[in-house]
Amino acid sequence: MRRKTTAKKIKRAAVLKPEYQKFIKGLSLNELKIVALNASAKPEFGVPASLNIKDESILKFSEGNKFRIVQKYSLKSIKKGDKEVGFIVEVTYVLSYTTEIPITDAYFQIFRKSSLRLQTWSYFRQLVHQLSMYMNLPPLILDVMEVTS
Repeated sequence: MRRKTTAKKIKRAAVLKPEYQKFIKGLSLNELKIVALNASAKPEFGVPASLNIKDESILKFSEGNKFRIVQKYSLKSIKKGDKEVGFIVEVTYVLSYTTEIPITDAYFQIFRKSSLRLQTWSYFRQLVHQLSMYMNLPPLILDVMEVTS
């Protein structure tokens, strides 16, 4: 399956202040699990096709040194020449963490755009690849996430 995505880039900006670095160093991922999954492919779907991938991160729970995040990914693909989506993968992950420094909204805004995506993208990428094969579609391999300084 042809993909028209570009590598996701995350820049390490000057926002990584010593306080945030301490937050990251004291962070432990306790659990990562799928809590919802939806996938479908229309019988007439094929390649070439365009991809649209969206993600959403929600801080669901924060108390003391524990917090939980809901990470959602949505992939929709439209066969060239069609107007309707022919292949969909939607997945929701829940991640549970402990940390030495409580998460703040400012930390979460940085975390969701960098570390969280680094921790979840490979799982989403692997899931999309497997589902495309299970649905008898050409194997779809999404780009890796690129981290730049």
